Formats: sequence, C-alpha cells, structure tokens
Amino acid sequence: MESVFPKLVWLAMALSGAVMGEPAIFDVFIVALIMASGLLSYLKFPHYFIITLIFLSIYMAGSFLSMYMMVDHETGFYYLLITIYLIFLWLFFVGILTEFRHHRLLEKILSGYTVAAFLSSVIAILSYFHLIPYYELFIKYDRASALFQDPNVFGPYLIPISIYAILKIELSFKKTKIFWFAVYLFTSTGVLLSFSRGAWLNYFVSLCVFILLGGFLIEKYKLYVRQQLIKHLKILLVVFFIAFICMFHIQSFNELFTERLGFQWYDQQRFSTQIRAVHHAIQMPLGIGPGQSEIVYGMSPHNLYVRVLTESGWLGFIGFTLFIMITLIRCIRFSLFSQHPSQSYYALFAAVLMGILANSFFIDSLHWRHFWFFLAFPWAPLEDPR
Repeated sequence: MESVFPKLVWLAMALSGAVMGEPAIFDVFIVALIMASGLLSYLKFPHYFIITLIFLSIYMAGSFLSMYMMVDHETGFYYLLITIYLIFLWLFFVGILTEFRHHRLLEKILSGYTVAAFLSSVIAILSYFHLIPYYELFIKYDRASALFQDPNVFGPYLIPISIYAILKIELSFKKTKIFWFAVYLFTSTGVLLSFSRGAWLNYFVSLCVFILLGGFLIEKYKLYVRQQLIKHLKILLVVFFIAFICMFHIQSFNELFTERLGFQWYDQQRFSTQIRAVHHAIQMPLGIGPGQSEIVYGMSPHNLYVRVLTESGWLGFIGFTLFIMITLIRCIRFSLFSQHPSQSYYALFAAVLMGILANSFFIDSLHWRHFWFFLAFPWAPLEDPR
C-alpha cells in the first residue's frame, strides 16, 4: 500500500481541475485519502510545525466565537465545515509530504496538478474559439472557465503551474523542456482567456516575485544571478507576447479584453460593501459569524481580509494573518538565505502565495483548494527534487 498511496494522491490532484459542483470529485477522493492516511499512520509532522497549529487554532477560536452572532445558522455551519475541511486538507499535505519525503511525493503532487491545469487550459482555449462541440458548457459570461464554475477561480488555479513550468524548464533536460514550454504557454493563455482582472494581477505578482526570488541567490553576502532561468524566461515571455498580439487582432477578444481592463458597473458596489463591512467589524469585534457576509450585506465583500475580519472577528483575523505571515517568511528565508537544495521550490511557493494574496484584495480566496496546497508545501521537509 505504501507504494500505491503516492499514486492515489497523484490521481486526486489530476482530478482537481474538475469543479463543476460541490463537493467536487477531488473532495470525495481526498476525504477518502485523509481517512486512509490516518488509519495507515501515513501522517507525520515536523517538530517546528507546532507554531502554525497555534496560529490556526487562534483563527478557528475566533471563528467559533463569532458563531454566537450568526443570523443564518445553516449557511454558517456549512461555510465553517468547508473551512475545517480545508484545514484538514492542509494537515494532510504536510503530513504525507513529511512521511513520504524520500518518495519524491512533492513532484508527484505537482505532476498531477500539472495534468489537471494543462487539460483545463486546452479545454478553455478550444472552447473559447468554438473549436469543440458543446463549447458553451466551458464558457461563462463569454469568458473561459473550463470545468470550473467561475472564471475568477479558473484563472488563478492555472497560475501556479505557469510558474512551476518556468522552474521545470530550468531544471529539466532538453527533451522535456519543449513539454514545459507548452505547459507554460497553454496555462498562461488560459489565464488570459479567463478575463479575470484579479487573475491577471495574480499572474503579474507571482511572475515578478518568482523572478526576484528564483532568479537571484544571496550566498555569503554576495548576489548571484541564475542566468539560465532568466534566459528561458525571456524566450517564454516573447513567445507569449506574440501569441497575445495575434489574439488581440480577433475582434471578440479585443472587445472583451478592453472592456475588462476598465471599471465595471459592480465595482463601486463591491467597494462600498467592503467599507461597510470594515465599519461593522469595528462595532462587532467578535465578528458576524462564518459565511454571514452575503446574508448581512447582501453580497460578498470580494476581499479575503475583509471577510475574515468581519466574519471571524479580530481574534480570528490576527490568527489567520500570523499564519500567512509566518508561512511567507519561511518561503522567503529558504529561497534567498539558505543553501537548501530546494531553494527554487521555496521561491515557487512564495511567488504563488504572494500572487494569491494580491488577488485576494478583490476576491474571497479562503476556500480555494490550491491556496491551501501552497500553504502546506512550505512546511514539509523537502528533499532535493532534482
């Protein structure tokens, strides 16, 4: 069973790109794996892991306290249940990555994720240009969504693999570089065709952070440049820019792209809701309860930080913020100031998290599965992936 389990995890990740309903196939599969890993004692946690549990416990304590203020109990319990499930998902990935650290499990997980993201991108591109039957099933509001319910989630889901592809191009042999070039171009195009402004910001921030952390190395107080990575990145960006120029000459793409760059009619309503929610948080420091924003304000604040503050209260907000901060600090520390063989991977983790956190100013990302993947990866002791 020990040799089969990593393959089952790979399969679960390969199914993570199909989220047409709740729960998704991935959720059913992963719950079964969580239970199996517990029964088979496949979960092992590093000693330094305790600090993250303390901060998450503070966040959950705030969430539980805020339940006394709930208006809609059914919605609140369901929303909290999803949050608890994602925390177990986070624990699961840290636990199995620690237990199977000699089995190159991180590579298997990212490999399954790559399959899901690549296939999702292919479906999105073919659907957007009406090249497959029933293409309308994979498009929402004239924007590519593939097997996701929302283009604003589909776009950000692809970004980690776009950045991962850049990393693999540097580490791979010549024969596999072409494959990773294709992965980068397809997933990047998928992000573009989602027409999600938040996803575009996410992509830009992730790319910039990865260049800063992955393209440079500080060793003995000297700054070194990874020339190979920078060279490959230049080629990728030039090819992607050419592809973008070609698509820009398509009228439907041009019109929607130009429209999405501008101020949307609902933006003012979102910002006013956020301001109202912050004022409410000052008046109700315990919070209004999990999942209550839509009930109390009539719509989601479309902001991760405002949602956590207003729903879980100041206690929950402090715990969640500390959890995020200590995870980012760990990523940056190992990507710049360490001789760890997996430096580039920590740069990947930091870039993805920074991109999601930037995106989270304009969308509630608390229940994004891939957000919790990358909150887990930095806490596992990684072996040399090469």
